Amino acid sequence: MLESWRWRETEALKGLGVLCMDQAPNGVAWFGGNDCIASYDGMRAEKVPIDEELLSIITVGAVRPRVNAILVLDDDRVLAVIGRSLVLRDNNEWQVIISNAGVEHFNTFLKRSVDGSIWLMTRKKVWHISEDLSEHKAVATSGRTSSFSSLCLDREGHAWLANVALQQQMHLVQFKCGSEPFQSEYEKVFHRVPAEQTGSEAAVAVGPDGRIWFGDNLGVNRLYAFNMEQGRWEEPLEEELKTNIFSMTSGQDGTVWLGGLGKLYAIRDRNVDAYSRSQLELPAVALRFYE
Repeated sequence: MLESWRWRETEALKGLGVLCMDQAPNGVAWFGGNDCIASYDGMRAEKVPIDEELLSIITVGAVRPRVNAILVLDDDRVLAVIGRSLVLRDNNEWQVIISNAGVEHFNTFLKRSVDGSIWLMTRKKVWHISEDLSEHKAVATSGRTSSFSSLCLDREGHAWLANVALQQQMHLVQFKCGSEPFQSEYEKVFHRVPAEQTGSEAAVAVGPDGRIWFGDNLGVNRLYAFNMEQGRWEEPLEEELKTNIFSMTSGQDGTVWLGGLGKLYAIRDRNVDAYSRSQLELPAVALRFYE
């Protein structure tokens, strides 16, 4: 991490304008950017442009659509949120799964649950999609002054989201679905975040002990963890940490990583290791993780 000379720019990926990425089981990385999706096997990048045929069947805004989320499925099938539409790339053909999934925004999440179903979060809507992509359901819509900002899935496959209402409150929202999720209502539980002020963005992640971590980009609030078994908020660190948090993820070794303004934070056993911009030789921009 601190050996900045190991960071390298890959010539094959130049000009993609990468906004999201995912990795297939075979190690191939897939990227979504401006005007294309692309695969990279470590040597060669192969671009798939957003062509006129695709533009004719998806929902777009006033500008040419971007790819804001991507998820690699089995057999090299690729799901992508392009413009406002969720589309599938299969055998060199496009198929629209959801025509209008919600407002186009870079804070869009596609995640696969333990049961194979898929969760999609846009700024204004949350969708649950069956494993075979034949069924989908909009399970939540944010209010006029609020938006969804981040999504994570716990070990049982339940979805947890950060909901931000500017100058009002922030909530952690839990979604529970029954044995027939597309035929019944979803149970939604709102947990108010005990923060004094409200950020414009928030991030969530599942910690190694199952608690749901929550942080925001304002820089004045603490980092919180929600204990779902006891139904209460806890402070997960030995020392108070108030910093701008734009993204969050959990490593396989139990480390919780936070992305800040050109800074990274690694949390292990209630202690924080901070990596500054000068150490990483990165600019003062919001750092975002892709799993």
